[in-house]
Amino acid sequence: LLVSNNFSEIKSFVFKKYNAHNLFDVACADVCERFKICIFLSLLLALSWSQVARGNDPHSILRRTANLRAITGQAIIVAGFEIIADWLKHAFMAKFNKLDARIYDAYADRLARDVVTGRGGGIALDHTHAVTRRLGLAVLPLTCVAHRYLSIALAWLKLSLELSDFALASLCLLGFLVTLELKVLTSVLLAGVSIERHARFTKQLAAEKIDNSSGINAALPPKKKKFTGYTT
Repeated sequence: LLVSNNFSEIKSFVFKKYNAHNLFDVACADVCERFKICIFLSLLLALSWSQVARGNDPHSILRRTANLRAITGQAIIVAGFEIIADWLKHAFMAKFNKLDARIYDAYADRLARDVVTGRGGGIALDHTHAVTRRLGLAVLPLTCVAHRYLSIALAWLKLSLELSDFALASLCLLGFLVTLELKVLTSVLLAGVSIERHARFTKQLAAEKIDNSSGINAALPPKKKKFTGYTT
């Protein structure tokens, strides 16, 4: 179903008229879609492994290996077709609408600017919050789905390995600490890459004697103004 949906997505997008503003929205939607697919496939792998984790005899190990190999192969196929479909879609859209491929560098510069300036205005927020709003990623529904799948996987894992409540709680704490460390590491790496990219882009604009905001907004849609009510 997901693979066939990729072909219908290509058919519905490539023959429409797009400019730099519309293409940016499509690119943001594709980024969110890839992230959601990676989350769903990871949850399915964790759930499948928890259901066949029991047993150390050769028959159980072979069955567990074959099951995980089949699911991993299907996950790679789904993710690969999604990447190929996005490549073809954006290649056709850029070709038919006569858009330079360097427009994607401008998109990356806008996201890097959001990361760098995300904590401006005296508001103490995570520097990725502005990027999340820019991409239109709904975090709360994904969190609920992940919590539901992980709770089912932990229940299966407790039955399969016959874990006690203390062992299960220790496993959850270990998983939380590992996830937290990965979150901090990826945040630091993202901030470093964004600062470097934004500094290089600022130097390029300064060399060309172009204003920073106008140079970015020339290719990308401006931020939406806050609604203040109807005037009389």
